Amino acid sequence: MSHQHQNLINSFNAITLSLDEVKICLDFGKKFTSKSANKSDLDFGHSKLPRGVTDAIADATTGKIGELAFKKICAKVGFNIGLDFDTQLGRHNIDYGQDVSSIEVNGKPLTPLISIDIKTSKSNSHWLLLETHKHWAAVIVLIVADIPQDAEKNLSAFEREVECKFEGFAYLSDFYDADGQPWFKYTNDMQLLNPKLVDKMYKDAIVINEQTFLKEQLISSFKTLKSNFVAAGGKINIGPKLKCPEQVGLPRDFLKSSENELVNLLNLIAKVSVPKEHATQEVIKSIIHINTHLSTLSKELKKIKD
Repeated sequence: MSHQHQNLINSFNAITLSLDEVKICLDFGKKFTSKSANKSDLDFGHSKLPRGVTDAIADATTGKIGELAFKKICAKVGFNIGLDFDTQLGRHNIDYGQDVSSIEVNGKPLTPLISIDIKTSKSNSHWLLLETHKHWAAVIVLIVADIPQDAEKNLSAFEREVECKFEGFAYLSDFYDADGQPWFKYTNDMQLLNPKLVDKMYKDAIVINEQTFLKEQLISSFKTLKSNFVAAGGKINIGPKLKCPEQVGLPRDFLKSSENELVNLLNLIAKVSVPKEHATQEVIKSIIHINTHLSTLSKELKKIKD
């Protein structure tokens, strides 16, 4: 084992799922996508993007790998969270972005009232992406997993240990500016921006005005940098064309990723968790409604002010 690999494993944000743990996730993926579960077989919920059986199983398995990895990373920093491995039947019977079913407080598992949506990407992913029709959770976590690129076509790719890393998290409102407009919005057939260019845009915008991060500054910086970036051999875009009809995103380097930030988040979640019997469907639906509108709250307030 290399020194660099050993350091990664010893850091708070990295863990390895065993072969048995990956198998549990694969078994869940098969159960979740079975005919009896009656879940959607559409990619990104789009009628023009039907998903094959192997692809669907791989997607559900990958998602559960990320959830289990996050649970183990939370344990590293002193928190015991629960996951739901049960499959609720029916395509309209979903968790609305709540991937953490419980959090232990003083030895008792409580139900979180702040929802956490755990996104899992492969190791070459540079963005945290959120489909605009899934603005349910208040917190979005990114886990990067060392899953082979051909997993969607070959389930034997999951017959191995999987190294995972907590890349960070963002609040739903982080995806939007003060007017409720997304910093970065992608539609199908677009490509992701090169995060190196985005980082340069951000740093230049801060230099222009140290106090305020304005979208106008980003746009101005992009126009100035674009030709120079290309001339220097850089690529404006990365990766294949996107399939999702519409999504918002943040470069993963912009996420809250320190151990202290994660601990503070989990402490906050613990404080606003309640006994399961108090987390009624009415309460959960109200919280989902709040989460959904969180990203546009500043825009609504601006209208009142204007």
